[in-house]
Amino acid sequence: MSGVALAVAILALAWIWLALDHGTVRLWNVVVHESGDHTLGDTVLHFGHFLREVPMLIAIALFVIAAFGAPRPGGSGSQGERRMLAIGASAVGTAAVLVGLALFVVARNRGFDDALRDLVQFRTRDDLAAYGSHWRFHLLSTIWLGVTASLAVRAWARRAGGPAPADPQGSRALRIAAWAWFIGLTVIFVPTAEPFVDPRFIGHQAREILTHGLVTLPLALGTFSIVWRDERPDRPTPATTAIPLVAVAVFVLIPLYLAVATVIMDSMSTAQADLGLSAMVAAHFLEHTLDYLFVVLACVGGAGLVGRWSARG
Repeated sequence: MSGVALAVAILALAWIWLALDHGTVRLWNVVVHESGDHTLGDTVLHFGHFLREVPMLIAIALFVIAAFGAPRPGGSGSQGERRMLAIGASAVGTAAVLVGLALFVVARNRGFDDALRDLVQFRTRDDLAAYGSHWRFHLLSTIWLGVTASLAVRAWARRAGGPAPADPQGSRALRIAAWAWFIGLTVIFVPTAEPFVDPRFIGHQAREILTHGLVTLPLALGTFSIVWRDERPDRPTPATTAIPLVAVAVFVLIPLYLAVATVIMDSMSTAQADLGLSAMVAAHFLEHTLDYLFVVLACVGGAGLVGRWSARG
């Protein structure tokens, strides 16, 4: 199953779960969010939640671009470069408009200062706020996503017909940029022990891995490989697709730690669970709808602009 098909299937199952739980498929005006405050419509178009996610979503997009490497112009040079520029500028511009729309909606409802608090990571969730807390709320899950993006593309490239990463030197520069973004924001938002020891943070990160691992990452990787299928470089040598053991260890150990810690620390007791498991899991998949759109646009568009710039350089 392709990444796009997997993501669509997971979202469809989330909808079906909510429909069965609430006894109707007409869910748009039904309260489904774990807080008990938002209908499905409010959950899908939860612009405040989307603003909080933007820095982390940029990290995911950078990780995906770094995993694939910047595409190279297909066809004749100038025509290929024009296509890359058109796709890149359109996608990145649309992503920027989405962020601007979110700022406008949240500012209109709660004031501009409150919208900025969402964007600069003050808001852990609707009823909790502390400087940098939202970034720390995703620390381990974002590390996992960065490693998993690289592993997924390397594994995919080893299969016949799979997409190939770009040249090792170009990919290395992109990986440095992606991890520099992550590390830089981690320092800015002040690292603490919360992601490792706080039951609320543990449970949330486990759920983020489930959501972004099953939908965001497959959707981004799948869309990237479709849009840039004609611009992918030649298949790499076996050395460039070798799968690092350290990355495999991170891929396995982070979810394992979060799963075990969730049980030992009873993270479920810190969750907003009044509406049941479907609100905590199924609705959470749909709450990230704007995130999925942003990541796809940022991945496809960012890669196009970087590839076009590299071709000109």
